[in-house]
Amino acid sequence: AHTITSREALIEHLAEIRRVGFAVDDEEAGVGMRCFAVCLPFQSPSKDAVSCSVPIARLDAEKEHAIVESLHAAREELSRQFGRRRAAI
Repeated sequence: AHTITSREALIEHLAEIRRVGFAVDDEEAGVGMRCFAVCLPFQSPSKDAVSCSVPIARLDAEKEHAIVESLHAAREELSRQFGRRRAAI
């Protein structure tokens, strides 16, 4: 019921992801779950990501922000350790 089904809505959603720097799956893969993800810039276009899925009942705005910040930190650390060996975007 939450899946994006129109091409136009998907294009808008992808533009928003690029703008904010992370993606949110809001009950698209599973009811009651929210997933946050950031791409890993090892190749262009990016084909790798790191994500975290959490039951919505355990989330609030502060926890969501902390998860996104942690994912960005993980991306930076992975890029520092491994990204130099591959093409960056």
